[in-house]
Amino acid sequence: MTIQKVIQYACSILGVVSLSFIYAQMFKKTKPSKKNNPTEN
Repeated sequence: MTIQKVIQYACSILGVVSLSFIYAQMFKKTKPSKKNNPTEN
């Protein structure tokens, strides 16, 4: 039972992280800030 809870918690965190990552990527694509961020290609 505990292992299942841990796995569920990890999956939930992974889902949130991946969702926020995709959202950040989309936001970066919509807002071209190459002049502000010279480190990113």
